[in-house]
Amino acid sequence: MKSLSVAVAVLAVAVAALACAQAQHAVEAPVFFRDVPGPPRALEEVEQAEEAEAARADGNLRIFNGDVARQGQFPYQAAIFIDLSVFCGGSLINEKWVLTAAHCVDGGNVWYVLLGGTESITPVQDGRETHVTRGGYLHPKYDSHRIINDVGVIQLRRAARLSSYIQTVALTPAGATYLGRTGTVSGYGRTDDVNASPVSPQLKYTSLPVVPNQVCADAYGDSPLDPSVICLRAEGSSSCKGDSGGPFTVQENGKTILVGAVSFGARAGCSLGRPVGYTNLARFIDWISETTGIDFQS
Repeated sequence: MKSLSVAVAVLAVAVAALACAQAQHAVEAPVFFRDVPGPPRALEEVEQAEEAEAARADGNLRIFNGDVARQGQFPYQAAIFIDLSVFCGGSLINEKWVLTAAHCVDGGNVWYVLLGGTESITPVQDGRETHVTRGGYLHPKYDSHRIINDVGVIQLRRAARLSSYIQTVALTPAGATYLGRTGTVSGYGRTDDVNASPVSPQLKYTSLPVVPNQVCADAYGDSPLDPSVICLRAEGSSSCKGDSGGPFTVQENGKTILVGAVSFGARAGCSLGRPVGYTNLARFIDWISETTGIDFQS
């Protein structure tokens, strides 16, 4: 009887060990990297800021373990407040258009866009513009369950005033591939994995390498194998909640090229070193051009 009890105990330990090992390698459902930090300012303050900046014109997922950006370092970076609550990032691709993730556009009614700054919650920053928008458009084949075709654009009500702090970014050529390249991601996403952690008050950035999509598929299932996704390895630093829609860029002959937009990552947190998924913008140049009316070939 004693030997039977010992055998049962040994079996229980073995089963527990196996379950633990399987859990460590389990495929998890990915999560969007947008965030809900609460309104940075009252609606009236945003509108007043926009009016003041317009008057001046007539006479503006944190990166986990990233570095603080200086103003003008990422002049195409946009901070997007959706219905004064949900927070995303984006990229200025034209004086009146911001590119972001579809899930940052989906379900929104009012978008406010900050350009030219490096601080997300400071009421006033020199060189920054606050923009009200005309509307947003998401890709017709966007799938929020599989998280594919996750791309959208937002139209500004008035054109951004280009300066040393505000510039457009060049889009990747259609069909280009970047496997093995290392690029830069920037954003205002969360600083840690604590649920109550707010978005970063400062723009941050880090470098991440492009890896085979199978790396993301091993972590999240088969959806990342879709060609609308590119996979980035994130060990030591990463994009996080609040970075959604923000830029991933590479350097080509001294020129900054927008390659991806932050899409999804690990539900369990940003500090675990799990890979992250980005929208492969090279697959959407025609749709972006047709939607915005911008000729990216010229």
